[in-house]
Amino acid sequence: MGYRRRTQTHLTLLVLSLLLWPLTARATNGYWAHGYGAKSKAMAGAGAALPLDAMDAAQNPAKMVFLGNRTDLGVAAFMPERSFIANDDGGGGYPAISPGTYDSENELFFIPCFGRNRMLDAQSSLGVCRT
Repeated sequence: MGYRRRTQTHLTLLVLSLLLWPLTARATNGYWAHGYGAKSKAMAGAGAALPLDAMDAAQNPAKMVFLGNRTDLGVAAFMPERSFIANDDGGGGYPAISPGTYDSENELFFIPCFGRNRMLDAQSSLGVCRT
């Protein structure tokens, strides 16, 4: 029984160490945002069915009738790490690029957002959103 208990303990420690391993993600979501507006971004875009603010029109326009009359403004800071390595592989691709490592000179981008919702009646609204 001692061997089995030690094996379970080792397996448990291995699983816990893998779960606690410090991993970093250095990726963006391409052209698509993971949320629109500060509240939706704070929930990692999980607000697709939850009315939060006037920027919801970008994610799910059906939620707009639950928001009432409101205007929301915001700005997001986007800081991607962008670089690439050009190799001298002789493939003839882009002869104007010398071999080496290239880093972006622009590391900070501000992305403004605006949303306005106007209730027409209890079941209809008109909304404008720019993210």
